[in-house]
Amino acid sequence: MNKTIKKTSFAMAIFVLALIVLAATVVAVPQTAYAAPDVDLPFTLVAPQNVVLTKENIGDSPTTLGMAYSMSNEINAFFVAYHDSGDESAYLASRGVTEYDQIYLGIQIDWALDDVNDAVSGWHHNAYWDAAPCGTLGTDEDGKQQFSEWDVVDCGLYDTQIVNDIWLYRGMAASLWNGSENWVGVKEQLRPSQYTYTEHDGDFEVRIDWTEHTMYSRVRFVVTTYNSETNETEHTFSDWSAVAAYGKDAEKVEPLKSGDVVAPTITGLRMTEEKFNDNPVVAFTLTVPETVAEQKARVAAANGTFRVEVEARVKGTSEWKDLHVAGDVTTGELTAALLYLAEPGKPVAAGTEIELRARYFVVQAGQDDFYSAYSKVIGFGSDDIVINDTPATDNNGDDGEGSILDKLPKSDCPICHFCPQPLGLCIFIWLIIIVAVIAVVVVVVVLVKKKKNKADKENK
Repeated sequence: MNKTIKKTSFAMAIFVLALIVLAATVVAVPQTAYAAPDVDLPFTLVAPQNVVLTKENIGDSPTTLGMAYSMSNEINAFFVAYHDSGDESAYLASRGVTEYDQIYLGIQIDWALDDVNDAVSGWHHNAYWDAAPCGTLGTDEDGKQQFSEWDVVDCGLYDTQIVNDIWLYRGMAASLWNGSENWVGVKEQLRPSQYTYTEHDGDFEVRIDWTEHTMYSRVRFVVTTYNSETNETEHTFSDWSAVAAYGKDAEKVEPLKSGDVVAPTITGLRMTEEKFNDNPVVAFTLTVPETVAEQKARVAAANGTFRVEVEARVKGTSEWKDLHVAGDVTTGELTAALLYLAEPGKPVAAGTEIELRARYFVVQAGQDDFYSAYSKVIGFGSDDIVINDTPATDNNGDDGEGSILDKLPKSDCPICHFCPQPLGLCIFIWLIIIVAVIAVVVVVVVLVKKKKNKADKENK
């Protein structure tokens, strides 16, 4: 009987030990579920759109890729007005915002190589990307960065541009590759079969064979609000964008061709009170539809040029002249000095009636440059100012038939929404299975021992 007790105690010890190990494993898995703070934003926060990932015309290192993405017209229009207001806190107050007096827009970019659910090289987003206990997103309570050189966790952008682009996954020195006690090394986020890394005379190079591997990337917006009186900071995150891909299993991003790009939509020509070199300055509104934002993102990701060019003429004349506008393709009001309409030594008179038109100019590596058709011609008082708030696209992860997303497994565990799903099962399912197996073993051992003891008594 003592042996039975010892074996049963041993089985129970194994059971308890298994529970401890599993509990430790569960605690060690970063909680990725994000609970948004109760912060009212002065715009609808939707995920980045038109995300493109490419290697075309991108240098710097063998692994460097270019990414571009766009924001909604509503978000872009808000930040243009916010920065142009001259008094940002007063502008927020005018929009009914009382919780904070400063607001910033940033991004986070996550990546996975080959399999988004792989425990090593899959998505790298973790709980520290959602919080900043030391003041910087992605850094834990001890000041260690819970991200590598290839993760983009706390990064700014040009919030007055509807399309932004960035270079990612660049080569790096050994310290960033290997990591340290204070930061995660990129090497820790890849499997040895996915790369080569060489060091020679101080030069460091990591290579990935894009004919054999696929890089997946997703991006989300980070809205940071700050109250200067209470010194409180809150971070609000958009959903993750649709997944962009480059490499073996990625869809090829085709260059734009002449005829693909529609003419610009311009309205609301007006004379401002500004002057430049004694010449009047006019303003007009450019509206950027979703199709144009997507096309600009494709060109920007490959380090190309997609800009708007503006021409004007004095009403009643036939000669159009380039006004040399900065040319950013962003919904909102643009300004143009009439300096280039002036005759030598004779500024344009303030009351001169002019007409204006615009067209897009596109430059892509390895392709012929081309222009879109001209917009309609507008004059003073010919149109009202209209900013088109393009409806947000569905951000549920389905970006259309034949998309690369159709080939990808889900990135979140459908049960607990945070574990890496070892061997494809939620860690809590594993916990139940192991507990059940141990319980069965214990019961079997006890029953066998009881049967043996009963037989021994009957034989005596």
